[in-house]
Amino acid sequence: MSGDGKGVTLSFQIDDLQTAHRAFLEDGLEPTAIRSQVMGADVFYLFDPEGNRTEFWSPVGGGKPF
Repeated sequence: MSGDGKGVTLSFQIDDLQTAHRAFLEDGLEPTAIRSQVMGADVFYLFDPEGNRTEFWSPVGGGKPF
C-alpha cells in the first residue's frame, strides 16, 4: 500500500518524546517537528520512503489524551 494518507498509521505512546525525537535526528532520520497539545498529547511523525506514517506521542500533563 502506498503512503497516500489513506493507509494504516502505526502509533506508539512513548514516555520521553524529546529524547526519541533527538535520537531519530542523530540517526539521520527526518522526523517532523514536535506538535504540542494535539488532542491532549505532544506528537511527531516519521514517514517511510513510500510516505507511510508512524506516529510517536506522549500525553501532556500526565492526563489521558483524546
